[in-house]
Amino acid sequence: MTKRINTELDSYELVLSGALDNPVIIKAMTPLGYDHKAILYGNNLLKLTISLHQNREQKENNQKESTQRLREAYQRAYKQYMIYLKVARMLVSPNSFAWNEMKLGGTRKKNLAEWLVQAKAFYMHAGLVAEQLEQRGISRKSFCR
Repeated sequence: MTKRINTELDSYELVLSGALDNPVIIKAMTPLGYDHKAILYGNNLLKLTISLHQNREQKENNQKESTQRLREAYQRAYKQYMIYLKVARMLVSPNSFAWNEMKLGGTRKKNLAEWLVQAKAFYMHAGLVAEQLEQRGISRKSFCR
């Protein structure tokens, strides 16, 4: 759709700039209500439209890039989180306070917002298993990065 819009805007720009550059065209258009002033006004509106369209395209591209960076960061965080989740599940008894507070049971949520709730609970309560981790050579700093 953007290509179609750009093509249309380019066509209008060609028509208006051609009319403004050629007095014969302006003379022919004047009886139809399109004198030099009206064509100039239309040309200014077109320039504004082009500017707004380019701005919208830029914002759309920025949003796509941001979404991609977020997706990549989420994938990295998820991969690291799953490693530590598995370690914590081996260290913690399923019926314990730490198991419940760290939300170690069940499957991980696929929705980003829901997964963040699980991950936040996990890392907020990581101190409950810090001693057990350190006994196995895993520092709290590396676990919670």
